[in-house]
Amino acid sequence: MASGSAIQVGADVASTMANVNRALVKSAKESLRPVAKDARSTMRSAAGPPTGGDRRFSNMGRYNHGGRLDVTVSVRDDLVFVGSKGPWKIAEEGARPHRVNHPGTRRSQGRAAWSRAADPLAADAATEVPRIITKAVEGAFRG
Repeated sequence: MASGSAIQVGADVASTMANVNRALVKSAKESLRPVAKDARSTMRSAAGPPTGGDRRFSNMGRYNHGGRLDVTVSVRDDLVFVGSKGPWKIAEEGARPHRVNHPGTRRSQGRAAWSRAADPLAADAATEVPRIITKAVEGAFRG
């Protein structure tokens, strides 16, 4: 075959597109792992202030979570899932007044702990992940 023939050009284009596809899949996975790792550590550290530092609310030991705030993180395909474990609603909004003499904890524990930590994480991921993927795909086109 001649080097400039239509068949050779088609083979070169197909090879380049295969390289781009591999780079896209690989870079998507590699860019999401640090996002998941940062999400886990950031969200866990955000749980400290409303709980007194140990991520555990007092007097909640009888519940299945033991009053402990934690997160679950999983990476699937091109998504990072960050889930809450424990009474994050109390850390987010505080507790309403309840029982006979309990005044609630909205002032002391309602600190928007989840949203203050999650919003910057999402914003960082929205810029960093496309940057990493774009760099990898551009490299595959040149390579």
